[in-house]
Amino acid sequence: MKTVREVIIGSNELIRVIDEKNYYYIKKNERMFLLKSSNDLYKLMGDRKKEVQQFVKENKLKFSNDKQDMLTKATLYFNSLKK
Repeated sequence: MKTVREVIIGSNELIRVIDEKNYYYIKKNERMFLLKSSNDLYKLMGDRKKEVQQFVKENKLKFSNDKQDMLTKATLYFNSLKK
């Protein structure tokens, strides 16, 4: 989501600032879940939660550093366990 805001600098200068915020969702059993933290992801993993947590730790994946990378790799790993 992007928002545009106008900021006045000094007495006569107007600048526009674009703020961008990404939201991440995962689909499970035909429902969409908003992921605000890695714990939100782990809650959806059921009995594979510990395995996914270990994978994330071993690969030094951090939700706070790179959400998209962490979620992609953890989800791909989770999907590989289910087969």
